[in-house]
Amino acid sequence: MNYYLDLCAGFSCLAGDCPYTCCAGWNILVDDASVRRFAGLEQEGLREDILSHLTKKNGKYYFMHQSDGKCWMLEEDGLCRIQRNLDEPSLCATCRKYPRLAARIRGDHWISMAASCPVVAEYLWQQKVGWRTSGERGDGPDAGSSSVLRQLGREKEGLPVGWERGRAWQEIAWKLAEGCAQLLLEFREHPYFPGSFDYFEQEELSEGRMAEDIRSYERALGAQMLAFQQNYSGYRLFSRYLEKPEETEWERYCQIQGEILLMDVICFSCYSSDPGWSRKEASLVLAWVYRFCAHGSRLSQKVNQMFQKILVSVEGWAEKT
Repeated sequence: MNYYLDLCAGFSCLAGDCPYTCCAGWNILVDDASVRRFAGLEQEGLREDILSHLTKKNGKYYFMHQSDGKCWMLEEDGLCRIQRNLDEPSLCATCRKYPRLAARIRGDHWISMAASCPVVAEYLWQQKVGWRTSGERGDGPDAGSSSVLRQLGREKEGLPVGWERGRAWQEIAWKLAEGCAQLLLEFREHPYFPGSFDYFEQEELSEGRMAEDIRSYERALGAQMLAFQQNYSGYRLFSRYLEKPEETEWERYCQIQGEILLMDVICFSCYSSDPGWSRKEASLVLAWVYRFCAHGSRLSQKVNQMFQKILVSVEGWAEKT
C-alpha cells in the first residue's frame, strides 16, 4: 500500500517565483548515478560547468556553494541551470525528491512533504490536511490523519493544542526568543525572518501591555492559528516519523510542540511589531520555522534539545505533550 499527503498529486514548484530557495544553506548530496550521468552529457559547456562545481567529501559528492550559501547551479533568477538546460528527470536524486519525504515502512510506501517549501507551508496554513491511499484497494481518500497514524502504530492522533497564552506561554515565548537567538548563528539557510523576535527586544515591556497585545493577536489570528495547530499536529507526527524514525515519542512530541509554539510566538511578534503585517505571511513564517528546526542534522538536534529543555522548565507544560 501507498500512503501519501494529498498535496503530492497536484504539487507544482514555484521555481523563480519562490520567496525562498531549496538550493541554499545546506549540502546537496549528488548520488553516484547522477555524477555518471553528468559526466556523460553531450553539451560540453554544461558538462564542465556541473563537474567543476562538484566537491567530494568522505567519498560522497556535493554541489559547491556560492559565497552567499546558494548552490553554484542556481542562477540569479532563482532557476537551476541544470533543469533549465535539460529537464527535471536530469536533476540529482536529492533535487528531484525535494520537498517530498519518503520511506518504506513494513512493506508500505509512505510519502509526505516538507513544510520548508512555501507551497507546502501555504497548504498547511490554509487547507485541512488530507491523506490518500493507493494499492490493493485502489486509489482514494483516506479516513484522515488518525487512520494514517494508526498504521504507524501511534496511539495519539496529535498533540493537545489551543493553549491559553497566559504566564506559561509568555515564559516559553521569552525563552524561545533567547534560545533561538543563540542558535541563529549556526543557521545558514535564511538566518533571520524579519520581525521574528523584534517584540521581545523592547527595552520596556510591561505585563499589562503584553497581555493587551496578546488579546489583540488572538482576536485577529486566534481561530486560524488554532485550526493550523490541529492541522499541523497530525501532519508533523507523520512527517517527523519519516525524517527520524529512531526518535523516541518524547523527543518527537517535544519537537512538534516546539515547532508549533515557535510558529505561534513569531506570528505574535510580527503581528504586534508591525501594524502592516498580514496573516498571509504566516505561511512564510512556517516555512522558515521548518527550515530552522528540521534542516541540518546538527542544528536540528540542538533545536530539539532546546525545545525539551524549555518545555520541561515551565511548570505544568511538559504534561501537555
